[in-house]
Amino acid sequence: MNRRLRTLAAGALALTAALLVGLGSAAAAPAKADLSVALAGSPGTVSEGAQVTYTATVTNNGPDTATNVTLRNWLPGKASLVSSTPSQGSCAGSKPYVLCSLGTLTNGGSATVTIVVTANKTGLMVDHSRVRADQRDQHPHNNAQSVKTHVTK
Repeated sequence: MNRRLRTLAAGALALTAALLVGLGSAAAAPAKADLSVALAGSPGTVSEGAQVTYTATVTNNGPDTATNVTLRNWLPGKASLVSSTPSQGSCAGSKPYVLCSLGTLTNGGSATVTIVVTANKTGLMVDHSRVRADQRDQHPHNNAQSVKTHVTK
């Protein structure tokens, strides 16, 4: 019986040691970043053939740094792209969307993308932007926004 108790005690000790080693090497919690996008169009009403400037401001509300931040902007169907200019990183594409790689945003950091289009037809134009990053977003409801522009004759 003594031998059996020693075997059980040794097994329990080994298990405890394995658990303690495992706890010491546990991976850090995954990073989280709350990205948001605010989209504005100016002017709100234009004549056919006029230019409209859309400004998307991407903000990292934390708590961690956001990496590989991208903004995808779907252009209005009644518009043609004139230019897309980011405050950091680069933009590429034309129709149906412009994709901007904005790189890294620290907690509290922001980047702006200015997109200029020509309004080609009368009616309502809708511009839409969505932002994402490598990190889990705690509040995805603020990752997309749309803005409307009225085009007249």
